[in-house]
Amino acid sequence: MRMVGHVIAEGGGNYGLAIGALVVGAVVGWIIKLFLDKQRKATAESEAQTIIGRAESRAGEIVQKAEVDAKAEFLSRQEKFEKEASATRAELREAEKRLEKREDQLDQKLDMLSLKERNIEKSETQVRQKSEEIEKKSVEIDDLLVRQRNELLKITQLSMDDAKRQLFQKLENELEQDCAEIVNKRVTEAQDEAENRSREIVITAVQRYAAAHTSEATVGTVPIPNDELKGRVIGREGRNIRAFEKASGVDIIVD
Repeated sequence: MRMVGHVIAEGGGNYGLAIGALVVGAVVGWIIKLFLDKQRKATAESEAQTIIGRAESRAGEIVQKAEVDAKAEFLSRQEKFEKEASATRAELREAEKRLEKREDQLDQKLDMLSLKERNIEKSETQVRQKSEEIEKKSVEIDDLLVRQRNELLKITQLSMDDAKRQLFQKLENELEQDCAEIVNKRVTEAQDEAENRSREIVITAVQRYAAAHTSEATVGTVPIPNDELKGRVIGREGRNIRAFEKASGVDIIVD
C-alpha cells in the first residue's frame, strides 16, 4: 500500500513537472515568437524602407529620364515643327509669288481686253460711219438714178430732133466749160509767153533802132492743130476769144 501510494505520489509529481514544463515551454515559445515577430517586423520594416528607398530612387530616375526624354521629344518636335513651319512659310511665299504673278498676268489680260474692246468700239464706229456713208451714197445714187430715169423718160417723150438738140446742147455746154478751162490755161501761158517775147522784141528793137520809133505793131502767132480745137478756143459766139482779149489786153485774130 505504501509502495502504491509512493508511486502515485511520484507519478503525481512528474505530472506537475510536465505541466510546468509545458507551461514554461509555452511561455518561452510565446516569448521567442514575440521576439521573432519583432525581429521579422523590424526586418520587414527595414526591407520595406529599403524597397521604398529603391522605389523612390527608381521613381526619381524614371521621372528624371522621363523629363529628359520629354524634353528631348519636345525639342525634337519643336525642331520638326519649326522645319515644317519654315517649309510652310516658304510654300506660302511661293504661292503668294505665284498669285502676284497670276494677278499681273490677269491685269495684263484685262488691259489687252480693254484695248481690244476699245479697238472693237473704234471699228464699230468706223463701220457705222462707213455704213452711214454707204447709206448716204446709196440715197444719192437712188436720187441720181431717179433723175436719170426722169431724163430718159423726157428723152423718150421727145422727138428725134429734140433729143439730138438737147444732147448737142448738153455736150456743147460741157465742151464750153472744158474749153473755158483750156482757154484760161492757154491765156495764162500766152500772157507769160507774150510778156517774155515782148521784152525780147523791145530789147531787140531798141538795140537795132535806138534813134527811131517803132510804128508797127508787135504780132505773135499761136498755131492751132485742128478745127475742133479752134472751135473750142473761139467758143460759142466768140465768148472765149472775147474773154481772152479782155484778160490779156491784146487783139486776137483767128485765121
